[in-house]
Amino acid sequence: MQRQAGVWIDHRKAVVVVLEDGEPRVKTVESHTEKPTKTSGGSHQKEPWGHQDVVAEDHRKHDYQRELGHYYQAVAAELASVDELLILGSGQAHKEFRHYLEDKQHFRGTIREDRPAMAMADEEVIEEVRRFFGC
Repeated sequence: MQRQAGVWIDHRKAVVVVLEDGEPRVKTVESHTEKPTKTSGGSHQKEPWGHQDVVAEDHRKHDYQRELGHYYQAVAAELASVDELLILGSGQAHKEFRHYLEDKQHFRGTIREDRPAMAMADEEVIEEVRRFFGC
């Protein structure tokens, strides 16, 4: 029997719905990432020894990307045993997560569809996954 699942994802949380014999098992995975903010000022300081904000921003962006990778890894772990997957999400997160999974050999061929979706309650995600897979 095919194990089917759907996930609604953004950069703050993911709602994972795995269908087991037509019954949903729901898991929420929280992200602990914070999008880096730009600092005021710039890289040009009056003093030649002044703080270089550009370097700090680059480090914050790198840290944010690393944390997103850990978050996507945690979501993927919840989906490790599925055969078919529906990805829903807002912003760029659903696209980023799809690319993350496509880089993993285990998930190649499992993604049936990836589409944008506004914020959804857990019950709405469950219903959308059931409707998609005809359960």
